[in-house]
Amino acid sequence: MMVYNNFSIAPNNFTVGHSLLKFDTANANKDVVAYSDRDILLQAMPGQVCTYNHEQDIKIGAILNTSVYEPLRILVANVRFWESRPECEMLVKKIKDIYERTGELGFSFEIFTNTVECSTCGGKFPAQIEESRPGARDFERHYCDHLKTRMSPNSTTFRILRDLEPAGEAVVMDGDKPAFADSKTFIAAKSEDINLALEKLGEIEKILKGDK
Repeated sequence: MMVYNNFSIAPNNFTVGHSLLKFDTANANKDVVAYSDRDILLQAMPGQVCTYNHEQDIKIGAILNTSVYEPLRILVANVRFWESRPECEMLVKKIKDIYERTGELGFSFEIFTNTVECSTCGGKFPAQIEESRPGARDFERHYCDHLKTRMSPNSTTFRILRDLEPAGEAVVMDGDKPAFADSKTFIAAKSEDINLALEKLGEIEKILKGDK
């Protein structure tokens, strides 16, 4: 219902409502966004771009709005894909085809962080370049032992991301998995599809209220 309430439609645009992350819960990268920082994401993410597989030079859409589903502390968002732009229309067509075939799309958030905090000892350390770059392991020598070994199978330690700078999100394709494993697509539709869905939802509400 929260996704529906925030859903925004423009003619001939492919728009997707989805969950993006769960606050205070470690994702596959052993990273956590604190619930106390939710307002940073809610205020900064609308208007940010959506990339294709985190490729920063492949921008395919923009985030319209965000909200938090409070019972589970899950961030939900609506993204509009730019299917009318020649430079990305083929990728958007691919995304639509996958959704129509599977009923699901994966999304992953993009956030810059200046500080990381250890969930075990509470130590705070400056954030550096991502670990995938050459020589990146060297910069982690300033981490505590808990963070250095956090990716080992027996570790329960995770990094809490602090001093956040939200940068947008990515639709995750081609076999890659979103860091938030429970990322779900709730709505993906054009205007005529969502109008029909809202009509169905209205009928269901009448039944539940005993009006029909």
